[in-house]
Amino acid sequence: MSEKATNQKTLAATVFRPAVSAALFAMLLLVAAREGGAQEARNAICPDPPTPCTSPAVVFKPHQLSFKVLRKGAKGAGPLAVSASFYAVILQSVASDHSNPEPKCESHIPEDERLAAQKLFPERKVFASRYDCGEEGSFFNYVDESRKGFDPEHNFMAVYAGETTAQARATLRRVQATGRFPGANLRKMHLQLGLAFD
Repeated sequence: MSEKATNQKTLAATVFRPAVSAALFAMLLLVAAREGGAQEARNAICPDPPTPCTSPAVVFKPHQLSFKVLRKGAKGAGPLAVSASFYAVILQSVASDHSNPEPKCESHIPEDERLAAQKLFPERKVFASRYDCGEEGSFFNYVDESRKGFDPEHNFMAVYAGETTAQARATLRRVQATGRFPGANLRKMHLQLGLAFD
């Protein structure tokens, strides 16, 4: 083989390898994105108040923020369901009676106050924790990713603020514009739900 032909072959191989590598890398990114999207779909939040998530594994209560939970026996299902991360604007908080050996389920934001707040934000779920109420304090936890994690010593009322910081800041501005929640602040969190799978 002539020196010219050898040089052309070497050049072609040099150009071809990066092209293949780039194509392979792009394919891997696409697969990862699809898997990530599938994972997100499996545990996505349902923030629209009239249409909460439903699942054979759990029945969400009116004051709870719902998310997609895998049915019993589905691939990936287990005793602990974890939601996708999301932002929320904390509207109000109170000390919880959670540490009391016999909590009376009275140290949380009353349902009528939550419903009144919901009217201000009809397209975004207003939800409230009730860590002082029986099993909810042990098996339905809002985990604060912004600050101290799970804090059962305080109950709160919040409004869903979206998946991005831009959505969250816009929601915070809207809350502040009402003038009704002077201590409103943003948090990033997720839900952990203990499931009683027999």
